[in-house]
Amino acid sequence: MSRTPKWLWKEGLIYVGMWEPIYFLKQTGNGCTNIDAIDAFRHTEAFVDALHSRGVNHLWTHFWKGYGLKFEREQIERNRDLARWCHDRDMRLIAYCTFGSVTPEALLLEEPEAEGWLQVGEHGQWASYGAGSFQCFRAKPCYNSQGWLDYMKKVVALALEIGCDGIHFDNVHDNAEPDKCRCRTCVEKFRQYLTDRYGPQTPQTRAAGLARFGHNDFSQTRPPWFNRFNQAVLQRKIQVALHQEWVQFRTDSLAGALQQMADHIHALKPEALVEANCGGATGANSGYHSSRNAEVNFRQVDLLFDESARSIGVGLNGQTLTRMREHKQARAADKPAILYSRDDPTLAETFAFNPGSFANGGDTELNAWYHKYKRYQLDARTLSEVAVLRHWHTLTYNSVEPYLSAITVEQVLIENRIAWDMVWASHLDDLSKYRLLILPDVECLSDDEAARIVAFVQAGGAVLATEQTGVFDNWRRRRQVTLDGAIKTFDEYEAAHKPLNALHELFGADPSGDGDELRRRFDDGGRACYLSKIEYAVWPPSGPEFWAVFPEHYAMPKNADQILSAIEWCMDGRRRLRVESAQRVVVEHTQVGDEELIHLLHVEGPAKKASATVTVRPQRRVRRVLAAGLRQDPAPIEYARDGENVLIDSHDFETYKMILLR
Repeated sequence: MSRTPKWLWKEGLIYVGMWEPIYFLKQTGNGCTNIDAIDAFRHTEAFVDALHSRGVNHLWTHFWKGYGLKFEREQIERNRDLARWCHDRDMRLIAYCTFGSVTPEALLLEEPEAEGWLQVGEHGQWASYGAGSFQCFRAKPCYNSQGWLDYMKKVVALALEIGCDGIHFDNVHDNAEPDKCRCRTCVEKFRQYLTDRYGPQTPQTRAAGLARFGHNDFSQTRPPWFNRFNQAVLQRKIQVALHQEWVQFRTDSLAGALQQMADHIHALKPEALVEANCGGATGANSGYHSSRNAEVNFRQVDLLFDESARSIGVGLNGQTLTRMREHKQARAADKPAILYSRDDPTLAETFAFNPGSFANGGDTELNAWYHKYKRYQLDARTLSEVAVLRHWHTLTYNSVEPYLSAITVEQVLIENRIAWDMVWASHLDDLSKYRLLILPDVECLSDDEAARIVAFVQAGGAVLATEQTGVFDNWRRRRQVTLDGAIKTFDEYEAAHKPLNALHELFGADPSGDGDELRRRFDDGGRACYLSKIEYAVWPPSGPEFWAVFPEHYAMPKNADQILSAIEWCMDGRRRLRVESAQRVVVEHTQVGDEELIHLLHVEGPAKKASATVTVRPQRRVRRVLAAGLRQDPAPIEYARDGENVLIDSHDFETYKMILLR
């Protein structure tokens, strides 16, 4: 996978952001009494010099906040000096541009036609920005408005001309329903979208339309609408074909707009950084709620922002809490992600799990340590033997059960210190680096996806599937036995109703009928295990709440031992890495060149100390073992051998320990 721009993967990233212009802070009511003096200092060479002396190599500055280029011109021009001062110190200046809001009261004075650029919700009102913060003066632009996209191209061109090294797009999302845009352009494009896929123009589209909708004419189709009995927030499962297609259309519209801007920026300046605030919540239905698809959006940009500000530690239900999932989601796309990381635990977590950023924080000493050893992050490839599939159609058409299943299985891996990767359907083409693929309640598998999973097992891999995995196809239609011609008898009619799991070659037609657990070995060495249920300890509330799985639901299941036993069986008891600890320690296993790295993160540090015993079967003969902590250089430590394994004891570390095998 291409890693661009090249300088990002060489320099790493420690940033300070000042993306809110002074007029926006004042309008939101967030301006403090010293705001003018603070803002003035932020635009001085002394400020830039102070950041540079602390090891910061990125300054992210406000550029365009949706008020209009004329309105914001004075603030924009101040960035010319910032760019010069940054470049004199080998720092990067990144221009903040909102991609999901405008301020009509200012923009319309400059661009009267901009009223046609704005999203119009179900009730004919502008879709206003914000959830939880009533910023009633902001409206959202329509991602299908070419006029708005052309205007944004002028904005980013000016930023690059001034000397900025890249663009940071903020607010990259739709509002939740019923605020998604239903302007004339969106309705027309939606009708064309359906016609292109299901219209009468070819035998293939005619057949698809009849299978999907029972017809091929979409000239009068409108987006889904809601009422008091069918409220948008209550759509826990997206079952109706029109609603599913609308969700896909909205995600395609957002992706299309983002891709158009990324292509334009790279055409103007190939080495410019394109970043977007599109980091989706790992426990919420981002496709339905915000029109974001991590599998697509993350690959469109060079760097992504994830506003997860959760702390790490121990939850109310005794569960280990980390932001590992957000980092692994970024690693699935091989793109760095910026999370709010300001203290030693979150910075160590970022160093261990993130592909390429150290984010915002750390002191001068720690930043110097990062720059000295950043290759252990930037050049790292995971050695995880386990992959967990996060499946787009499944997670978009059901907002609760598949999320809870994925979160819970991942929690079992985290608590038992088993290194794992997050993968998407696009990764099914090549799973050769993994020994075990876990399918947590992956309900909606296509025939092609099922075939690739079966091929993985036939090549000697192992699969662990849970609950309703393979019960539906990608349209969330319940799978049934394959018919051989038309139904001619009542017996054939009854037989046609029988279920046929997508993975029937591994588990049989209906594995749920075989009991709580099914294990099968195959002649080629592959293994397949099916668990019919996960006994959840905490279930999300029901009713008119926002359907999502939050950290309070990240609890170990009651049958955690059964899940762990299934994982061990699938891997034939021969995991390459085992870490034992009485404390809250989580692990990552990576490789940099010929060196193998084991990252140990103590989520309760530095208040408490931790110890761990590491048993690893290295890929190459080990001649030296070294260990380092934050602000510590690697130093040799003692180790022992047990056959093909290397044994390492790490005692009394506070937050983080990096073990290097050479």
